[in-house]
Amino acid sequence: MDLTIEQLIEKQTNNLTTQGELALNTFEAMHAISTSEARWRELKEQGKLKRVFRSLTGKNRKIEQAMTRDFITFQQCAQQSIENLAERQSLTIDLLLMIKHSQNLIQTENNRKFNEINKFLKAFLSDSQRKMNQLSERIDSLEVNVQMLTWKATLERMTFRNKSVFNLSKVEQGIYLSTSFYRISKGKWKNEDILLLEMIMDHLDVRGEVEFRGWVSSFLGEHSLIKHYLDFVPSYNVEGHPYIEGNLIFALVKYNQGLINKRQVLETVPRSKVEIRDIVFYLINGLAALETACKKEDIAQQIGYEMLLESVHPDERIYVHSVLRKYLKLSIEQCRELTKQVPISLGIFEDEQQLLQMKDELEKLDCVVVIN
Repeated sequence: MDLTIEQLIEKQTNNLTTQGELALNTFEAMHAISTSEARWRELKEQGKLKRVFRSLTGKNRKIEQAMTRDFITFQQCAQQSIENLAERQSLTIDLLLMIKHSQNLIQTENNRKFNEINKFLKAFLSDSQRKMNQLSERIDSLEVNVQMLTWKATLERMTFRNKSVFNLSKVEQGIYLSTSFYRISKGKWKNEDILLLEMIMDHLDVRGEVEFRGWVSSFLGEHSLIKHYLDFVPSYNVEGHPYIEGNLIFALVKYNQGLINKRQVLETVPRSKVEIRDIVFYLINGLAALETACKKEDIAQQIGYEMLLESVHPDERIYVHSVLRKYLKLSIEQCRELTKQVPISLGIFEDEQQLLQMKDELEKLDCVVVIN
């Protein structure tokens, strides 16, 4: 490509000779036109006798032949000038095209190099970010280990509810250990942290079995303990989550909000005995599950509104079936079965507006509807 451009430039430089030829051709053409015009005037100005005499002597014939030669010379000069100009134009166009093509190649190469540099920078930044995250995780893990060891080393001076941690009840032990561990680990723990927790429980002599239902009953009797336990979830908001469906932890949340009573919570609790240490781990995992549910953008599986149908007027039963079928998308037979078992739960709803619309339509039919 560069060699071709150099050759074209050299040809353009050599066109200086062509320019001289153009000038020479121009002069020759002008001379031919001038002499031809002079000869034409000479013939025109001849009288009849002189024209006859010169025709007989052959002088006028020589003048006409000279005019013909001048005309041929003019045509040749003009043709040569046109060819030279066309050649120069062709060279100019070829040179411009080659320069443009070379520019495109340079731009393409620059773009390729820029993409390679950009790709390298992205890989470098991504790797740097990954290493920084790993370093941050190691620092966090080290900080947790230090705090766990500090907690273990200072147990003799620790208190909970104005009591030494060595004199706590089984319920208090479970809440103290689970919330302290969750706070120190920030909800992210490793096997080493669990081993340290096991060592701390050994130091506090936390062992033996308890009846799970009795433990929960004692826990529900201490509202301050429930509040202390739930306060360790930063994103937990009573007003933001009026109903949470799930296991015992979520049942405790509903109880704390006044949505259900102590008996309903205990109905979800098995009667069997469990290790007190298992309760501690259960409470730790429960805090993690509750925080995850509260942080999720789409928490339809955890959060909703429960609608209860407590009574149906017999005369309006057929219309009630239509309303239930409209909102619950059930068959008419299933809707009929629902109204035979009143009071009954109609299910969990995530759409509050749809829930209120269904409630209004049922109440217009003299039904008693309760939303929890």
